Amino acid sequence: MAELVLDEAALRERVEQDSLRLFLAHLRGTIVALAVLIAGMVLAWQDYAPLRWRLAWAAGAMGACLAQGWVGWRLERATDFAAAMRRWLPWLHASVLMSSVVWGLVPWMVSQGEAAELPLLLACAFNVTIVFAGAHAPGMPGLVLSLSLPASVLGTLTVASRSGHVLHALACGLLFGLVSLYGWRMQVAIRNTLVARRSAEALGEALRAQQQLVHEAERERALLLERQRLMRDMHDGVGSTLIAMLRLSESGGASAPAMAELLRSAIEDLRLTIDSLEPMEHDLATLLATLRTRVGRRLEAAGLTLEWAVADMPPLPWLEPTQALQVLRLVQEAVTNVIKHARAQTLSVSARPDGDALEVCIADDGCGFDPGAATAGRGLASMRQRAQALGAALCWHGEPGQGTRVSLRLPLRPSASA
Repeated sequence: MAELVLDEAALRERVEQDSLRLFLAHLRGTIVALAVLIAGMVLAWQDYAPLRWRLAWAAGAMGACLAQGWVGWRLERATDFAAAMRRWLPWLHASVLMSSVVWGLVPWMVSQGEAAELPLLLACAFNVTIVFAGAHAPGMPGLVLSLSLPASVLGTLTVASRSGHVLHALACGLLFGLVSLYGWRMQVAIRNTLVARRSAEALGEALRAQQQLVHEAERERALLLERQRLMRDMHDGVGSTLIAMLRLSESGGASAPAMAELLRSAIEDLRLTIDSLEPMEHDLATLLATLRTRVGRRLEAAGLTLEWAVADMPPLPWLEPTQALQVLRLVQEAVTNVIKHARAQTLSVSARPDGDALEVCIADDGCGFDPGAATAGRGLASMRQRAQALGAALCWHGEPGQGTRVSLRLPLRPSASA
């Protein structure tokens, strides 16, 4: 799996863009509120400053607001926000700085009137409120400093310029400093939170991409394994039968019944392979039911009566297509032996739970045979090998003239040998 690497510089650039977008969204509503506030303050200062000063201040304040609005408008309309941000962000800082200077002149203008001590302190307190409100606005630490520093310095110097107000100036400077520091720290915390969130989102996207790659790799691997299994099953089943037919034909000893039997065997094995691919949810009863439909006609043609007794059974978690095909071949081999050799009238197939296993029995009422004398047979050896591959137990019970009973015990849990 590829190592996940996050570009810290790109991440912080995205966070800066997000912060600026939040500031611009906040600025649209703030400009209207500031315009109303500026008009109200011009009327409220009529007892403390001449009209020309008030109008000049209002013009500067509105000019700074319009400059911020214009820069924000250019940024929001830009198709490439990152490139526009690098170009217009200095101008936005300049307009915010100009606005802060204009608001910082409020205490100085009020201090020019007579008996203006109380209005001066109220103007400074009002500027502290403006700075505090600006510090809470979504933005960036640099914008908070551009807003707070000029207003704080001008307000503090104005109070300090009045004789006998040194302590007031120190208190005012301390208050401005605390509010500015608070705003800066809060913006840094917001930025770090956004960086952490963006980092988590980027990591989540990378993990999802890696997980998708893993799922695709697992799917490809599963398809490859299934192809290999099908190729192996076709080679061992249909392929071996076709090779036998080819050799028989080339040797010149092929008779029509022998060729028909080999063809029938190849077709049945192909059908078993297809049946093993059907979704059965690890249900042995469903698997056996598919075999019943396949061998029904052969039994009828052979004059055999089928007795079917399959009980409800728990699922076999290990019964995948590969194992299902082995089970089908085992049962089919036992049924084929009955048809070919038993000379029976009735074939009985039963399945039931038996302790920690499921037992499948194929019994007939035919001529029977001696299992001890038939252990060297190729068919029985093949059946033993299949049972061993499944981790199952396979045994025969039969006596001459008493019929034969083949028992297959499939464990509920896969064994270590399987």
